[in-house]
Amino acid sequence: MIKSDAPISNLKEDEFQRDSFAKQISDLIINRESNDSFVIGIYGKWGEGKSSTINLIKNKLEQEKDKTIILPFNPWMFSNEGDLLTVFFKTIINLFKNTPISIKNKLGKKLDQYSDIIGGAALTLFSIPGISNITSKVGKYLSQKSLDERKIEINEALSTFDKKVVVILDDIDRLSPNEIIAVFKLIKLTGDFKNFIYIVAFDNILVGKLISKHFEGEGDGYLEKIIQLPLKLPKAPKHLILKQLTNSIDEILKTNKVVLSNDERYRLDSALTMFIAPCIDTPRIVIRYINSLNFTIPLLLNEVNVIDLILIEWIKVYYPEWYTFIRDESNYFFYNKKSKDLFLSKIKIKEENIKSEIENKISNICESSESMEILKRISIELFPHLKQTLDTSLNSNIDAQQLIKEQRISSHDYFERYFTYTVIKGQISDVKYNSFLNEMFKDYGISDKKKLTEFIDNLEIENLTFKLQISFKDINLESIKPFVL
Repeated sequence: MIKSDAPISNLKEDEFQRDSFAKQISDLIINRESNDSFVIGIYGKWGEGKSSTINLIKNKLEQEKDKTIILPFNPWMFSNEGDLLTVFFKTIINLFKNTPISIKNKLGKKLDQYSDIIGGAALTLFSIPGISNITSKVGKYLSQKSLDERKIEINEALSTFDKKVVVILDDIDRLSPNEIIAVFKLIKLTGDFKNFIYIVAFDNILVGKLISKHFEGEGDGYLEKIIQLPLKLPKAPKHLILKQLTNSIDEILKTNKVVLSNDERYRLDSALTMFIAPCIDTPRIVIRYINSLNFTIPLLLNEVNVIDLILIEWIKVYYPEWYTFIRDESNYFFYNKKSKDLFLSKIKIKEENIKSEIENKISNICESSESMEILKRISIELFPHLKQTLDTSLNSNIDAQQLIKEQRISSHDYFERYFTYTVIKGQISDVKYNSFLNEMFKDYGISDKKKLTEFIDNLEIENLTFKLQISFKDINLESIKPFVL
């Protein structure tokens, strides 16, 4: 059930209603009367669905094969600008192999020489060793015709071509600043080729910052010179993302045969709505979260509180710094199993100092007061005593024994399981314990002393005794005497 982060490939997989946006772009390309080159930018953060949207556009363009040719080009494959430019033109040459012979003859040689010139120039700029033959060839070509003259000849040939060439460049925001600039140079060099249309997908904020380092803070201005139609990717509706998330969690619970009580269902739905939905900004975060649950829930099935596990895994995925703080400063976050008091190794620290430390940590993690409030609320949901710690005017009224019964993360007995994904040696597995009760105390009597010995052999007797005391409502108290004598 681990989900792939691969983009969707067709309309049937479109859960976030991007079809109309993709259709509008494909219609614009197909119906455009001018044969001048055109550059479309699709802006969006990582994981928002740029690649999925491009696939929807490609699907629609492929339905108009008599009007368009699609040229996906992956800039990740090239180590320097010279290779990028040269291979791009070689790709165009191959693209026209199946065109009418007159077009191919006009374009092939001209594009080949043009690519040698600009590719050789780029290699010279990068001081790549062993390029003397290339630079010699470039000099020969330029002595015959200028670069502008050659571009005019190429455009004359392209003007007779009756299809639009749609060049798709995706994920350029994952390149280094130098590689990003090389891609934009490529677009500029071919940006006035007739019948060429570019679709370039990237995070414009990130790319603007990266290339600003090379253009003295003018990254955004540089992008404006390249991109003629900037389009912001539509945000996936939050209610649809929440629906996808809820359905996926229900599927995991069903697969693992977890049946929630009415109270647990209400708690889960409330937590998803109040703590998780407001933070979801990309479909990718949902996939990462679901994959985490798919891995951890089977490991801790019936050994922890499943709602607490779902929530702490969200913190791990979305607030990794806070997750690490909880794990490493565990004594701030659980109760002593024999007391309702806070069990702090730093017990001498005044509670107001603890409050200050926690609030400072949260403020350093969160970018807004709204985000801080959400993180506080989900933390209080997991660790109820924090309600009193963060607001001393409130009373938590926490029953420590009830926390143990419910296998809550805020119980000392269960806290570590949520982070180790296993029952620590010496602790009692709830799965084995419940099986032990069913087997050992049939009719309120010990039925098999050999099995009893095997069960308690690797346990601390104090832990088992306390566990039995917690479960006293379900067991005849006389049955516990063998453990306390």
